[in-house]
Amino acid sequence: MKNENVMRIERTSEEQEGIMEENAEENNDSLECSKEDLKPKFFMEFDSEIDAYDFYNEYARSEGFSIRRAAYAADKQGVLTSRTFVCCKEGLRKADKRDDLTRNPRGETRTNCGAIMGIKLVRRTGKYSVYRFSEEHNHHP
Repeated sequence: MKNENVMRIERTSEEQEGIMEENAEENNDSLECSKEDLKPKFFMEFDSEIDAYDFYNEYARSEGFSIRRAAYAADKQGVLTSRTFVCCKEGLRKADKRDDLTRNPRGETRTNCGAIMGIKLVRRTGKYSVYRFSEEHNHHP
């Protein structure tokens, strides 16, 4: 086989370093933009509660925490009208009802973290809109 159609380009190490630096800068810019794009904003709209959950979950992962579904409200027909998503460490554990002789009590996992996102159904559009958002944490991821 002949390699007549293949053209080889040689680059100096200085040219390669310059290209690598440009690519690194582009990647850093795209990471900053994408991280900002993941941040929930008031009046942001979602087609469904699941879409809102997935979006907030991606944001939470990028910030180093996990979320869970919390309070919700539904109308008489069972249509979800509002929902809040909270940090998995939101709230405090209830007092232990067991006796004091418990040998291995579970460790405390709740820290009353304030990270939350709330959505409400906008009946006019049929979409869910962000009406509440707080990124306050009182723990390290």
